Amino acid sequence: NGNGNGNGNGNGKGKGKGESRRTVLRDELEEWQNKTTPMLMAICRKPPIDIIKQFVATSPETLTQKHGRYQGMVAIHFACKFFCSKEVIQFLVEQRPDSIIMQDKGDRTPVHCMLSNFDSKLPRADVLALLIRSEDDDTGTIYSPVAMQNNVKATPLLYLIQSLNGIDGSDPDDAAERRNAAECIDVYCSQIPDDADAMAIFNEVAPLPPWALHRVLRHRPVQRKLDEMMGQSFNAEVIVADIAVYLCIIVVYLIQVFASLEARRAARAVRNTTDARVLDYRTFILYVCSAYLLLRQMIKIYRLLKLKLLVRYVNNWWPAIDLSCAALLLATTIYIHLGTGLDNKVQALYITTALTVFLQLAMFLGRGVSYRFSVFLGAVVDIFLALVPFLVAMGMAVSAFGLGYAIDAYDTAVCIIDEGLEDIADISSLGLNFCSLREAILKVYAMFVTRDIDEYDFAGRKSTMAISIVFGLVALILLFAALVATATRALMQTDDDRKLFFYTHRFHLLNELEQVYQIRPKKFKSKKHLDSRESYRQMFWNMLCHSWADPTKICNRNKRKKLNEQWEAKNGWPWVRRAFLGDPEEREKVPVWRRLLCLLVLILWIPFGLLSFTKLFPISFRLWLTGTDEHHIVEKDVLNDIRGNRFPIPDNKGMLW
Repeated sequence: NGNGNGNGNGNGKGKGKGESRRTVLRDELEEWQNKTTPMLMAICRKPPIDIIKQFVATSPETLTQKHGRYQGMVAIHFACKFFCSKEVIQFLVEQRPDSIIMQDKGDRTPVHCMLSNFDSKLPRADVLALLIRSEDDDTGTIYSPVAMQNNVKATPLLYLIQSLNGIDGSDPDDAAERRNAAECIDVYCSQIPDDADAMAIFNEVAPLPPWALHRVLRHRPVQRKLDEMMGQSFNAEVIVADIAVYLCIIVVYLIQVFASLEARRAARAVRNTTDARVLDYRTFILYVCSAYLLLRQMIKIYRLLKLKLLVRYVNNWWPAIDLSCAALLLATTIYIHLGTGLDNKVQALYITTALTVFLQLAMFLGRGVSYRFSVFLGAVVDIFLALVPFLVAMGMAVSAFGLGYAIDAYDTAVCIIDEGLEDIADISSLGLNFCSLREAILKVYAMFVTRDIDEYDFAGRKSTMAISIVFGLVALILLFAALVATATRALMQTDDDRKLFFYTHRFHLLNELEQVYQIRPKKFKSKKHLDSRESYRQMFWNMLCHSWADPTKICNRNKRKKLNEQWEAKNGWPWVRRAFLGDPEEREKVPVWRRLLCLLVLILWIPFGLLSFTKLFPISFRLWLTGTDEHHIVEKDVLNDIRGNRFPIPDNKGMLW
């Protein structure tokens, strides 16, 4: 009985455990079947388009049925996540154009899933274009998920950038991938809407490799976002403060240099080197400005270290120039303060620094601050690069012909007389000659610059005549080559390249300003608080500017009505609206007293705004001050499209693509 009861109880318990396990599995299978559909399970295997069409024809609601376990994904999410074919994705988008903006429980759109697919591949540009923009033919509604963020506040651009970081920018084997990546960037950036978050785009683009960054910055929507960020209150204030620092350096440095030269002259008269010191408040201003410039360079390096892009600082020669200029200014300030050093060497240092302080201001304005100045500076740099071979060839030609002239003139009468002269005044009266190699090179250089071949002293010498003829031919060839090289470079350099030069440096400048903002003292106000009264200032500025408009025109009256409604919605003072805007329905000419009042306020507003480093200016004025000429750029883009045959061309059916 004991054994039988024991075996029976044991078998009963074993059967009970097995049955309960089967029950659990059956319940899980039923739950799985309730949370998924056969179409979703088929998409995981990348089926052909015919299978998907049969599923949709049988049950159209499967297009929007969400998976119970995979964060509420629908069919197009699965198709993108499992990297299905273009035909499948195109069919799903055509069936439901609004599906490209559907979000799962993690707020991810299909393009989020496509850029983070299980195959870890970057999709083709034509596939990405299907998920970037779609249009409903019945309602005419256009859908685009470009500015949509997931639950971690990341747009699809961040996933695209993460995919680009794995592509080598210099490996020939990755040429096809780089070409596809460039096309994907073009597809995505061309659809960035005007209401997209500028700060989010800026932070996502910051870690891009240089080859991809240049591609992104060529697109006008991204350029507009950079202009928008540059017009923010804090950034504009720092820009104006930097310009004030550079102007202060120029003025104070010129004053201190002449004071130092005068002190050195007085010290030489009494033979007391300690009297050459110049130490006053202006010297301390130079110390502070030099430290400020060096600090800005350290901030730039720190920002790149945080982004793990310090190689970008090392490989770029513009930061090296900035750092060298700041160090040179500090060294010159120390010499002004101490009054030491040989006079001729210190004077050469002063001259070099005088050129440098103006160069600093020009580089600052031309790199990210002023668009037109940047275009000019970029053209100057391009011409200089085009002339580098010419300058090297000219130096070699001058040295070679200088040596030839010196050898040819060795036994001439002029050089024999020159050797017998002992009076320095008599020797200098002869001017440059070919009797020494140094003077021969200088005279050949003067001949090259003035385009005048002087063989007066060697009349009748066939060797000198032969050298002069060859020199003239070489000079003519070099000048003609320089002209051709410069003209060719100017023709090849398009407006897109000059805009790229400007916005690349504006992007780097914004990186630096963002780091300045992050390390500011915490007692300073935030950007949001600084811009809290921005709407009031902008509306008041619009009222002042619109007071000159002709009220007889319908468009001007509509603008006045809109300003009136905006001012009342903001609960602004009524007397301000009545004094500066008047009756919105009024059709008579604006009274003279109102125009004079508005003009007086504008005249007073501008200097106070500059004294506050643009803080009191409205956003439109700051955008004009630090932005670009939008109308000029758009006009140039249209002309380039026409000249480059990129203007929309109708196909055989007469439709514009």
